[in-house]
Amino acid sequence: MKKGFFITAFITIVLFATPVFGQDGNLTEKNTSPFTYANIPIYQILDAPDAYIILYAKYGKDTGQTAIPKSWAKAGNDNPAKLVFRKLPPTLNPYMTIIRKDGVFYKVYLTLPLERSNSIWGHAPNGIKIDNPDKANLDDLQL
Repeated sequence: MKKGFFITAFITIVLFATPVFGQDGNLTEKNTSPFTYANIPIYQILDAPDAYIILYAKYGKDTGQTAIPKSWAKAGNDNPAKLVFRKLPPTLNPYMTIIRKDGVFYKVYLTLPLERSNSIWGHAPNGIKIDNPDKANLDDLQL
């Protein structure tokens, strides 16, 4: 009987003492990340000589278009790749994830079937040239 009382008393003390040693209640400023992201459905991706032209869904029923330079997929010693391809899981539709760091474009992930024989892939019309693919601006994408 004494053991049961002491065990109950110990558990009660532990439960009431736990909040005393807990973390601060004001965690919003400490744990906010500088990164934000947006997932955008992709309708089609066209392969041009120096860029990928992506047709994507805008807010509502509009369609947007952007060009992503192929050079963004190459990583250097000092800078990570800005373009990353990911294999699409079987139950999802293709989408791109745009990541911003402190509100400035940081990286884009294209999650889609990697097989070029898939219907989402296409070829840009012959002779199409992106004026300056390295100046592509993904900050202007409207969700």
